[in-house]
Formats: sequence, C-alpha cells, structure tokens
Amino acid sequence: MGLKQPVAAIGVALTVLICTGCESAQPSAAQAKPDSVASAQPIATQNQQQPETDQSIVAPAIAFGTTTHDLGEIGFDVSNTCEFRFTNTGRADLKITGIKKTCGCTVPELARQDYAPGESGVVKVSYTSAKATAAMQKNIYVSTNDPANPNRVAWM
Repeated sequence: MGLKQPVAAIGVALTVLICTGCESAQPSAAQAKPDSVASAQPIATQNQQQPETDQSIVAPAIAFGTTTHDLGEIGFDVSNTCEFRFTNTGRADLKITGIKKTCGCTVPELARQDYAPGESGVVKVSYTSAKATAAMQKNIYVSTNDPANPNRVAWM
C-alpha cells in the first residue's frame, strides 16, 4: 500500500508539469500579432479572374431544329425521305466529320461538310421500309468538331 501513494504523487506532479508547460508554450496576448490577421484577405478576392462565358469561347456549335421525325405508317418496300436541319450557332467553322447509320435501309446525305458561323445545312435521310410489320426506329449519328456536342443522334 505504501507504493500506491508515491505513484499517485508522481502522476499528479507530471500532470501539473505538463499543464504548465503547455500554458507557457502559448504566446501571451501581448506577444500575439493581431495586425497580421487583420491584413489578411480571403483568397477568393485576391487576383480573382472572371470565368469565360460561353460567348467568349471561339468554337463551333451545332444546333438542330429537331432530332426526331415520325414517318408514320408506311407500307412494304416504300421509300420516304425526311430532313434534319441544323445551324452552326458557334463562333468558328463547323465541320461534319461523319454520319453513321444503323442499317442499310437508312441512307443519309449531306451537301457539304464545312459550315461558317451562322450558316445552316440539312441532313437528308432516305428510308426504305423492310418487309416487317413492326414499328421501327432508325438512328443516324452526326459527328462534328463541336466540343460540347461532338456526336449528335437523330432518329425517325
């Protein structure tokens, strides 16, 4: 039992030393530099640049009037044609780099591949019905140099 008291006394002494040591490591109010905090500015306001708006980006942009066309009910081996009109609403030349179809019964046509800003064009699509009686959906995929919409889908 005599051993418990010295151990407890050592524990109390260490606690007091640690607590007073931590307090002495803290700078006093007179040592603190309050003006250094007052002169600091938030990072967000230092050298803040305005983000670029969509109008300031020089890039092509394709905009379709519609991307769907309903051919309705058509008979066997009947051909039908529809048009998908588009405009280059961007500020650089639009290049149509390719048009893919989903099957041989769909044939897309494009008069040219390059369109200046503000120019419009038409993708003509001919469809010849197969000998099937089910409803069908045929897609075309228009690939461009538009960075926001490099691949557009149109269907009928």
